[in-house]
Amino acid sequence: MVTGISSYKPAISIVVSLLSGSVDLSLSQLFEELTQPQNELRGQVLREIRIPRTMAAFTTGGLLALAGVIMQVLLRNPLADPYILGISGGAAVGALSAILIGVSGWWLSNAAFAGALISVLLGRHPHVQTLLRDDPADIEIAKKVLNDLDLEEFSERQVDTLSGGERQRLALAMLMAQTPRLFRLDEPSNHLDVAFQVKLLSVLEKRMAEQSASLLMATHDINLAARFCDKIILLTRDGGILTGSRQEVLTDENLSEAYDCPIRSIVSDDFVLFYPW
Repeated sequence: MVTGISSYKPAISIVVSLLSGSVDLSLSQLFEELTQPQNELRGQVLREIRIPRTMAAFTTGGLLALAGVIMQVLLRNPLADPYILGISGGAAVGALSAILIGVSGWWLSNAAFAGALISVLLGRHPHVQTLLRDDPADIEIAKKVLNDLDLEEFSERQVDTLSGGERQRLALAMLMAQTPRLFRLDEPSNHLDVAFQVKLLSVLEKRMAEQSASLLMATHDINLAARFCDKIILLTRDGGILTGSRQEVLTDENLSEAYDCPIRSIVSDDFVLFYPW
């Protein structure tokens, strides 16, 4: 019922605006003057004052809203990030809907999670089979992404309480839900703690194997690249590039030249660890 009323708010606002003023005008008189004008005074008030006033008000409101959106984008307000607004907003809509129908507790938490899940499902938009319902396979993919990235707990979190790393995880969730054949990531480990850096790339590595996909990643983290990347493109200080396998490219000499800093390594049977010297 609340949703239905909300959908009619613009029409209600227009009618109220046309009825408001020093000249009394009833609802029946308003429709009469709009369809078959009978009274010269009422018609003149409507045409020359109230209709222009109403249109000006709606135009101004729309322009202000548009200006606000543009300013958020230009100033790069982190709270206006589409991924954050999408997933957190979905959770908020789910929770609010539950409150409006009078439920709480377990139902409230699950309604918020459902809203977040629907937002993640938007990442499946390129694969939508029908506009009438979500495909069960898409729902399972979205659920798996939320579970893999430990995002269930965010369903009840406010946007302004999210850390940089949490926002990064939300953005990656929508990317993974699209099941692309090529993942292109720019510094995916930014803002993430060490444990989740490894977990994220482990999840992506597993996804690539399952989907026969590839990953192209730009990173400054030598050790993550050494652990997860098969092929390396290393940019040198003079603008040159070195390409090849990680064993060929990631050497103490090459890295020292690229980073303009002595780099040493610890080598074992299972891993190689690079560190500045």
